[in-house]
Amino acid sequence: MLKIFVRLGLPLFCKQIQIRNKEALASKGPMLITANHPNAFLDAIIIAAYCKHRVYFLARGDFFSKPWQYKLLRLLNMMPVFKQNERKKNKELNNHSFEQAEAILSQNGILLVFIEGICVNKHELQPFKKTAARIALRCQEKKIPLSVLPIVITYDSLNGPGKTVCLEAGTILPETALLPFQNNAPQNIQYFNQALFNYINGVLQKRTRPLSKELNLGAKLISIVACLLYILPYSIIQKIVHNKTRNTVFYDSVLFTTILLLYPVYLLLITWLFHFLHLPFTWIVLMILLHLLAAWYAVQCLPYPFKNRPENGKYQEPR
Repeated sequence: MLKIFVRLGLPLFCKQIQIRNKEALASKGPMLITANHPNAFLDAIIIAAYCKHRVYFLARGDFFSKPWQYKLLRLLNMMPVFKQNERKKNKELNNHSFEQAEAILSQNGILLVFIEGICVNKHELQPFKKTAARIALRCQEKKIPLSVLPIVITYDSLNGPGKTVCLEAGTILPETALLPFQNNAPQNIQYFNQALFNYINGVLQKRTRPLSKELNLGAKLISIVACLLYILPYSIIQKIVHNKTRNTVFYDSVLFTTILLLYPVYLLLITWLFHFLHLPFTWIVLMILLHLLAAWYAVQCLPYPFKNRPENGKYQEPR
């Protein structure tokens, strides 16, 4: 149900989402997805939305610091993993997450790991961490027939609605192709990371980021009118989100999530207003459909309707 809700909401934020090698995203587990990480948890939202089967994630442990956050994120199939300097006091939680990850894979589940272990708002790979390789090694030791799917996700903008996204799934590999050495964990980890780095980096280097198409004059005029309908509520939301996420990588993710949650409320308020004005039911339905069409048109037809901050690597997660 949540996946359907997100899939319906993405066209109101992304102009286009290009999927390459869609068949791989329909594969069953046990499968470990390794992906690059340019845009915080929006990366996870998009990847999970377009995978056919349920996807579990490893996420930054500090997101789970409050009980309500822990419960909410666990409902979203996320498990905490803590950084090196946090592991001593959270060792038990870390071990529990890895045990859960192993259990999910042993039951033919799918696990997503952002292999860089850090998010930076740019399309240049950071050095890979060992988490994904260690999970693969544990599966090999437990005789779990794991497959590994590398995914590359790129954006033409890391900074608000109207973006074009490209999600490219690679070739599914058996773990034996990435862990070829017998009884040599360090060498296997190095080989695993280098092979995936070469693939993901090769995809990033071979092609440019997805670009939005130029509009004709008529489409520009219609999209400007559509944007004017939403400029006041959007500006309020955008300003609050911008202030709350200043100097972080989370602006895009939080903005999308906020719009996804508040837009149905906005439509309900509009519906109530029209009902209060005693408009006929047919007119109310028509006006709501026009609002939806205007929202879609504003996002689809303006490449970058509301830019407000620099991108390309100025912000990154604290190490």
